[in-house]
Amino acid sequence: MKSFNFLIISLVINISSIAALAQLTSVSLAFRNYPLAGDLSASYKYEGMIWDHRAESNASKFSYWQLVVGADVDGIVEFAANYYPISFLRLSAAVGGTYRYYNIPSFNCNVVNCQGFLSRNRVGAAFLGAFGEKNEWLVIPEYNLLWLGDAQNSLPIGDESENLIGGASADIMDRYQILAGKKIKNQMFGIFVRQAQFRLSGQHNEFQVLLDKINWSDTDLTLGVGRYSSDLYLPGITFFALYTWHVGQSVGFF
Repeated sequence: MKSFNFLIISLVINISSIAALAQLTSVSLAFRNYPLAGDLSASYKYEGMIWDHRAESNASKFSYWQLVVGADVDGIVEFAANYYPISFLRLSAAVGGTYRYYNIPSFNCNVVNCQGFLSRNRVGAAFLGAFGEKNEWLVIPEYNLLWLGDAQNSLPIGDESENLIGGASADIMDRYQILAGKKIKNQMFGIFVRQAQFRLSGQHNEFQVLLDKINWSDTDLTLGVGRYSSDLYLPGITFFALYTWHVGQSVGFF
């Protein structure tokens, strides 16, 4: 079993509905053909306002907090706390881990630690930039610093989420991504770029796709085509689909 993450693509951007306290539950189903991967994940968000200085001319002047619990079928569980000092800037800290109850086809589990528990802790930041007459142009860069490890095993760690092999017992990962595009009615057309790299092993991957995201009242569908490459896979054309169902509302924009 393999999983993959499109953290920015699956955002629920909700500009018209803002509440003082909110809950949002989401379930996502994803598929990618190269490298072959699929994922079923769920998350629950509980949010509240810190301060609110919005005006008719500026709807972004508010601050809020967000608690998130997420899990998916490949054994990843994460508990995150997000702080928005202003609505378009997110600061994150999370603890979690993966219990690998399966063999990972990408790795030779005789020489790579790809079974049992792997801790996954991270800090990160994301920014939402909106431009144009109706804020229809969006730019969302995000950076995450991750610590992955298993103190009980001296083999190099295998990360099934990014399909990369890290250093012995533990490693640190830098993960960068950016989404840029334009909203037209209930659709968004854009480009998504993502890169991840382990600091000790030096292994990295790259992912660049053109995408079309369609929003309905409580679901959205994202389709994309682009290029994937890594130290374990030759560069190749990749297609992906991401379907998300959500219920509830969010305090903020993302």
